[in-house]
Amino acid sequence: MKKRIIIAYFGTKDEKAMAQLSSFIKELQAESSVSCGSISLMHKDVANQLVFPADEKILMLPLLIQRGGTYEKLLSCGFETAPPLLCRAEDIRECASVINRTLEKKTDHNYILIAHGDEMRRIEEYGTLQNCLRDDVIITALKGKDRYTDVFPSCRNITLIPFLLTCGHHAAHEINTGCREHFMKRGYSVTTVESGILSLFPGIRGIFIRHMKELEKE
Repeated sequence: MKKRIIIAYFGTKDEKAMAQLSSFIKELQAESSVSCGSISLMHKDVANQLVFPADEKILMLPLLIQRGGTYEKLLSCGFETAPPLLCRAEDIRECASVINRTLEKKTDHNYILIAHGDEMRRIEEYGTLQNCLRDDVIITALKGKDRYTDVFPSCRNITLIPFLLTCGHHAAHEINTGCREHFMKRGYSVTTVESGILSLFPGIRGIFIRHMKELEKE
C-alpha cells in the first residue's frame, strides 16, 4: 500500500510568517521518502480535507507545539499521527538544549518564552520543559492556567519570545500589548522579539523532521 504523509498546520495572514511556515513545509517534503501533502487546520472541518484513495495509507504530521483540542481532533480521524513538539520527554529535552545553546546568557536578564496555552487545561509539558531550561529562561503562555500574569521574573530586564512556530500579526499584537504592557507596568525593562521558533531556534526543526522519519516507518 502506498504511503502519504499529510502535514497539518495553522496558517496565518501575515505574509512573512506564512512564508517561513511554507518554507519549512517544503523542507519537510524534500526530506520525506514518501509522497507528501498538507492541510490547513484553520479550516473548520478538517475531516473533509482528508478524503484519499483507498489504496493509500495516510500518516499525519501535525506542526503543533503541544497536545490539546486540535491534536485530539486529528487523532480522532483515525490515522497514524506523530506527536506534537512537546510530547515525549526526549523531544522536550532536545528542545530545551537547543534553546539553552542559542540564547545568550546576560547579567540581570530573563528570557520569557510565550506559548499559546490552553483555556481548558494546564499544559504539563510546559513544566517538563521548564525543568530542562536554564534558570534565566521561563516558559509561560498567552492564555489558560499557564498565563504570563502568574510569572514573576527575578531580573529587571526581560526579553519576550513567542514560543510559536511563527509570529503572525495576531500573536505579535497580543504579546506587544497584553504581555509587554503587563510587565512594563510592574517596573520591568522589556524587549520583544517578533519571530517564532522556526527562525529563532533552527535546531527545533530537526525534531519535526525526526517525527516525520518515524512516521515513514509505520
